[in-house]
Amino acid sequence: SPTDEMASEAMVDADGMASRHDADGIVGLCDKSGKSVCDVVKVIGAFQNFFWEETSLLTLLSCESIKYSLQNGVCLESATAFAMYAMLKIRHDDFLCGKWWADASRAIIQHYKDTKRAVDPAPAVSARNILYWAVDVWFTPAREIGSKSLEHYVEATKAGLVDDAINSLMGRWSYLLYGGENLSIVSQSSLRRFREIAKYSQ
Repeated sequence: SPTDEMASEAMVDADGMASRHDADGIVGLCDKSGKSVCDVVKVIGAFQNFFWEETSLLTLLSCESIKYSLQNGVCLESATAFAMYAMLKIRHDDFLCGKWWADASRAIIQHYKDTKRAVDPAPAVSARNILYWAVDVWFTPAREIGSKSLEHYVEATKAGLVDDAINSLMGRWSYLLYGGENLSIVSQSSLRRFREIAKYSQ
């Protein structure tokens, strides 16, 4: 099984490849990617979903996805890998580097939104889930994350991603309470939003 040393070496390689690009350079790689690149990154991402508790393996998969993207072109699915890697860098107490990867993930999402090339909204929703709950918590006030989560909930609900929508709401309410919001207000909001989810999931 993968060791911590193997994971650390993979992170050094990924950071080394990324150091050749600034934010504009990362976005520029979006024009290189094709369907085959997206399919490969998507498959790696599917494996990642099974290994949240296996940090070393999760790190190796994230690094491979990132290196493949940097070599062959950055697709929207790459944004999730970048967000995952940002989370992992923060787990290793590298907050500055984690913030860089998070910003790169957001830049990819914004590029595909601006160019209207995103067909499937799921990768952007997945990436934002990771950014909000595992990265932004270190840099952004709780109430602000709660507000962003509502926008994320609307996006996930319209896309029919019910699980992501529910996770967004749970995160929103948690951060609102943590930020000092009144419990009764959060309770009323939860009843209204769950009715909406029931309507979209029928």
